[in-house]
Amino acid sequence: MVAGNTGWVGMTSIGNDVYACVYNGSIWKSTDGGAFVDLVTGNKGWHGMTAIGNDLYACVNNGSIWKSTYTADVNVAGDVSVGGDLITTTKTPASASATGTAGTIAYDADYIYVCTATNTWKRIAIATW
Repeated sequence: MVAGNTGWVGMTSIGNDVYACVYNGSIWKSTDGGAFVDLVTGNKGWHGMTAIGNDLYACVNNGSIWKSTYTADVNVAGDVSVGGDLITTTKTPASASATGTAGTIAYDADYIYVCTATNTWKRIAIATW
C-alpha cells in the first residue's frame, strides 16, 4: 500500500482510520481501507505509536511524545476531487442568522442552505422531478 517505505515501527487505529509510522520517517494514515496518506512528513525520529480513545500518541527518539486528537474535520488548502459519491449528514440551520461560517453548505429534505457570511444563511427550495 505504501511502496518503498520499510522500517515500520508502529501501527494503531482510531475508528475507521489506521495510522502507521516509519522508523525515523513519516506517519501515514489510511481511512476505511483506502490508500495511505503522508500525515506527518519529515524525519521526526518516530519510534512507536498507540491510540487511546481519540488521541494518537507517537514516541520520538529525543524523548518527546507527539499527540494528535482525532477529529472528523478535514481542512484542505486547494481543490478537492471526489471519485465517487460525496455523502454528508443533513443539517438545518435554526434561522437565517444561525451560527455559521461563510462557505458552509447544508441541506435537509426541503432546502439547500449556504452560509454566505458569518452567521448569514440563504436557502433554495429543492424538489423531486
